[in-house]
Amino acid sequence: MDKGFNWMAGGPQGSGVDTAANIFGRACGYGGFYVYGRREYHSNIKGLHSYFHLRISSNEVSANVNDVDMLAAFDAETVVRHITEIVPNGGIIVDQNQLETKILEIPTLPMEFKSIFKEFLKENSIGDRLADLLEYAGKKGIHVFTVPYLELLKDVADKLGIEKLSKITRMINVLTIGVSFGLLEYDISLVEKAIKDFFGEKPKIIEMNLLALEIAYDYAKNNFSKDFGCRLPKISVNEERIFISGNQAVAIGKVLGGCRVQTYYPITPAADESEYIEAHEILSTKVSGMEAGVVVLQTEDEIAAINMASGAALTGARASTSTSGPGFSLMVEGLSWAGHNEVPVVITYYQRGAPSTGLPTRHGQDDL
Repeated sequence: MDKGFNWMAGGPQGSGVDTAANIFGRACGYGGFYVYGRREYHSNIKGLHSYFHLRISSNEVSANVNDVDMLAAFDAETVVRHITEIVPNGGIIVDQNQLETKILEIPTLPMEFKSIFKEFLKENSIGDRLADLLEYAGKKGIHVFTVPYLELLKDVADKLGIEKLSKITRMINVLTIGVSFGLLEYDISLVEKAIKDFFGEKPKIIEMNLLALEIAYDYAKNNFSKDFGCRLPKISVNEERIFISGNQAVAIGKVLGGCRVQTYYPITPAADESEYIEAHEILSTKVSGMEAGVVVLQTEDEIAAINMASGAALTGARASTSTSGPGFSLMVEGLSWAGHNEVPVVITYYQRGAPSTGLPTRHGQDDL
């Protein structure tokens, strides 16, 4: 494990990629591993491709790499987009029902990408189906694990007494986790703990996900396990660790720093900070048993957010707001007013290209 293990989940935005990665990362953390993640999402709410890359290691991790040891694909597009990142002896977990998908007919692939990939298929004498691409991967030393997600979901539905399969199709994300950890022969109790921790006080959701995990885990162990060489043995750790995102770290810092008013208008990738503060408006601290309380206000736009934060600051409250590139562009007049009048307001700026709202949601320093 010195070089680390790299796991990636990918699928349509809104299909549970982020949830899968959070549960996978937590489970690895419970096993004593260091976890470092990179989240990538598209500039729409649902449908287009997103992925989450996790680097797992027994040593401290300070940066990402592009290599992927195991790709957990929710759909055919994930395989197509990331096939060249998978290392020899790595693995691909893919839906059995996706094998006949025509690669160049995937509607969410950009035309430019299709043109480039068409040349790639031609140069390597690969057919136009996903099955052909996976055959090519196998020749390159990559293990391919086809999973009947639909059959596993039916098994879950039957055991839960659910008649409509459409109600639980989102649980494919947990099935991919189960298969992944089954292949790695990882301690399933740590994964169960991660699911319980992630879903908190939602017993019905926890029950459903634990069942899906067990079914997928057993399927992988019974059908594939010996085919994949990598294992994740539990490591003994004698120190406390925290599993946290950058947005959450900023949110906790604001609360413990004395923030009492937070305003925001939802925008990617800044909204996670404010939503975390909303979920923890009353935060227990280790300072004389005190509790920290924050008023969180979702405004009608970014202009209102900066002006409301300035107003709160003028009354004596420690106030802040949070935004990204396009929203920050809208705040300029309010920001200038605050600067001119020396209003002590804090703005967290999650950098992203601006001012156009049509630009991608990816982090960047384009506006500098």
